[in-house]
Amino acid sequence: MKANIQQQLIDALKTDGGKSSRHYAQLIGSDVREVQKALAELKRIGKAYSMPKTKNNGYSWHLNARDMGTLKHKITSQRWDGGLSL
Repeated sequence: MKANIQQQLIDALKTDGGKSSRHYAQLIGSDVREVQKALAELKRIGKAYSMPKTKNNGYSWHLNARDMGTLKHKITSQRWDGGLSL
């Protein structure tokens, strides 16, 4: 379940970056605390980062696109269902 939320968040960050964890929780239909934990894990492994919002309190989340085209990112961001496409 945890990996599923992380993958949903990566997909959401690709298409709709710069929003709050509450926004992503509503977007994927999950609990805010679970989304915050998953975002913290994505930040820990270097796939996402957060920035303070300028207009109000809180943080906006973004996908770390620094190494998106590398083989390491392609391998670590895919689901391990046996069919690995590079």
